[in-house]
Amino acid sequence: RGWDTSDTCYFGRMTKRGTKRYIKCAWKDLDEAPFSLLWSYLDMPIAAFTEVNEKWFAWQPNSAITYHAFTILEIENAGWLGQTMYLLLERCNNNLQMLFGSGEEVHLFMQQFYANGRARNVEQFLYQPRQRLNKVVTLRQFLEWLDNVVAREWQPYNLLAENCQHFVADMQRFLLNPRLVWKKSSGQTS
Repeated sequence: RGWDTSDTCYFGRMTKRGTKRYIKCAWKDLDEAPFSLLWSYLDMPIAAFTEVNEKWFAWQPNSAITYHAFTILEIENAGWLGQTMYLLLERCNNNLQMLFGSGEEVHLFMQQFYANGRARNVEQFLYQPRQRLNKVVTLRQFLEWLDNVVAREWQPYNLLAENCQHFVADMQRFLLNPRLVWKKSSGQTS
């Protein structure tokens, strides 16, 4: 474990074996897609994604539309020992927040904490079924989509018309059928 600074901190948890495991979180403000931070993974295919819906209230029915949505992408065999790399994306107000790292500790952290380190309300999660991608979409293609289509079409946050749920739906549409989304955004009709 290292020392916490203004832009880096360490989160630790006790394992069932009684040892403490840490992950390092470093915050970076980005003005563009993080190609340089993810350069060694750019040509790897995204294998799957899972959408997570966090209900606003414990007592609300699962069918209510009042929930926060985020998605965790999986890139298999990306870590040093064949670990899966996870990439979390979520729209929070007018910001797109992204967390990434390899291994199950990172995956667990993404599910339990927001990008700013604040704890999530895990008891109110509704996990959607994990979806494997049938079409190859590399991390590079995904980041290009973020940097081009999403950046160009980004709208100010609107609870009813442009929120986290809309972003998740757009992202999943791209991941499941990237050609169709690219054609629509570039104005092609064929």
